[in-house]
Amino acid sequence: MDEVVFDSYQFVNALKTEGMPEGQARILSKQYQELLVEKLATKRDLHLIESNLKTDMALLESNLKKDMALLKNEMIKWVLGFIVGQTALLLTVIPYLS
Repeated sequence: MDEVVFDSYQFVNALKTEGMPEGQARILSKQYQELLVEKLATKRDLHLIESNLKTDMALLESNLKKDMALLKNEMIKWVLGFIVGQTALLLTVIPYLS
């Protein structure tokens, strides 16, 4: 992850100015610095995630199109099979109806 710029000296001084003891201000500053470095996503991180998501989505779309084409072919086979079967059944039954 990219390094996040955090001016701990200015942060500690601002807290001291507002009446916080220096020891507490330093501990708080250290905790904020660790939080920013470990948990904060940078623009670079977000762009990398976006790029990975786009690649994954393109792959999923491609696979989905292939699966849909296979399903279409299967449905056509089944429908044609039913039409042929129904026609054969009707041609067999019609002579007995007269």
